[in-house]
Amino acid sequence: MTRTLIIAAVFSCVYFVELLVCGIGTFKEGGGRGFSYCFLAVVLALWVGFFCIRKIEFRYKTGGFVAFALALSLWVKPAWRIEIAVEEHEDRETISTLRGTKVFYVTDEPLLTRQGTPLGIRMRYSVRFPRGGVYPPTPVLTPTDERLQAHSMRVIHAEITPRPEVTHSDSLNTGTYARYKSNLTYSFVVDLVPGFVILSPDNKKSCLSFLNPAEKAAVTTSDVPTRFLVHIDGTDYGGYLGGAPQVTKNAYSVREFYQGAAKNGAKDTCVFDVRGEMQ
Repeated sequence: MTRTLIIAAVFSCVYFVELLVCGIGTFKEGGGRGFSYCFLAVVLALWVGFFCIRKIEFRYKTGGFVAFALALSLWVKPAWRIEIAVEEHEDRETISTLRGTKVFYVTDEPLLTRQGTPLGIRMRYSVRFPRGGVYPPTPVLTPTDERLQAHSMRVIHAEITPRPEVTHSDSLNTGTYARYKSNLTYSFVVDLVPGFVILSPDNKKSCLSFLNPAEKAAVTTSDVPTRFLVHIDGTDYGGYLGGAPQVTKNAYSVREFYQGAAKNGAKDTCVFDVRGEMQ
């Protein structure tokens, strides 16, 4: 029986290696539930078989258990099908949530400095979620002018009413990634500046950073105001799932944003110290 116990432990390790080798791709992409469910089921079946075989008296007990364990080692093939089924179900749930999230009362206006010069765009909108959960309802604004599409607008401040109970940090520090309740209307006021305007964490210092000379030339010489494509992240607003594209009600001069940032003290080049703080 000690030999059978060792065999059960070895095959448990083999199944785990199969899980890592065959499921590593799905785990990296945030999936892998189907593989995990199958792995747990197979390991459970293995050890149930081990304890059952202890109570059975027959001549080839060890060999029979090895054959049983080898048969279970083929679990990877059905696991793929289960993984695909789980992912398809999660995709349907995600699409249903996106389509069920209501976005309304969307308006835009110039974001002005204290001196009254335009610096960016202030978005106002309301959102109601069909299910409670964590959502990132951040406005994503991209110029319709192809010459200016290298940079999207960047969120620098957000106010949400009522305040979510729990707010999470995100890579862009938008302040909108939070846990929201279902069927409750949240009102958002979000300030955005052009992507070439870099602000310090306390918004007291700023500088200008362009991807290349062509982008700078397009910004500083653009005379024609442009509208911005609007998408509210985590929702279907803006045509994410094939709906109608949405644009800002007003047209804005990106050159005026550039001039407003310069008048507000933005430096021509960005300099950071060894701690990553803006100088």
